[in-house]
Amino acid sequence: MIEMIHGVSQEELETPYGQVALNFSLALLNHQYEKAHSYLGSAICDEWTPSLLKETYEGMVDYFEIPASAMSIDSVETHLPDNDSDSAMVYVSVIGEVNTEAVIVVVANESGNYLIQKLEWGRP
Repeated sequence: MIEMIHGVSQEELETPYGQVALNFSLALLNHQYEKAHSYLGSAICDEWTPSLLKETYEGMVDYFEIPASAMSIDSVETHLPDNDSDSAMVYVSVIGEVNTEAVIVVVANESGNYLIQKLEWGRP
């Protein structure tokens, strides 16, 4: 079972940015790559196919001694350089018993839907 932990306020977690990042991350942790793909915006969805999401995510955590069992939304940053007023960067930790990794997503409003516009894999 996957546990959801959050280091942000409930208010930040409930923003469209926090919800998209949460749903995307839970899909990755549950190996639901088609579902994870559904949260990607038009600018990256052709590049990041479900099979590439699988390969990249599993490659990122393949050194975990015990599979990831929790995730944490650690920050929702809306004050970004060159940021329009309707986007945010969200830092998500992927937590195993011993190891931790991260996925950073930029979520923005795309034609009325909040979708991921950029992905960064691994801890910075």
